[in-house]
Amino acid sequence: MNDDQIDALYQIPPGEFTAARNVLAKARGAAGAQVKALEKPSLPAWGVNQVYWKDRAAFDALLAAAITMRQAHVQVISGRNGDVA
Repeated sequence: MNDDQIDALYQIPPGEFTAARNVLAKARGAAGAQVKALEKPSLPAWGVNQVYWKDRAAFDALLAAAITMRQAHVQVISGRNGDVA
């Protein structure tokens, strides 16, 4: 399976995913079962994917903020001070 084709599949609008996936699966012949098994992303997952592909700096900033927030929550849950604000 070509990773570029799969990446392209996950970049199209969600409403077009299933039809495009089925076309790609059919073109793959015997290997099409692997493509057919790919699930349509949820709308939030699709949105995050779009940020990843179209604005990598924003994606990296979001990821860093999420890691920082998770670490703060772990501190609070552990009974230590953490800045979750």
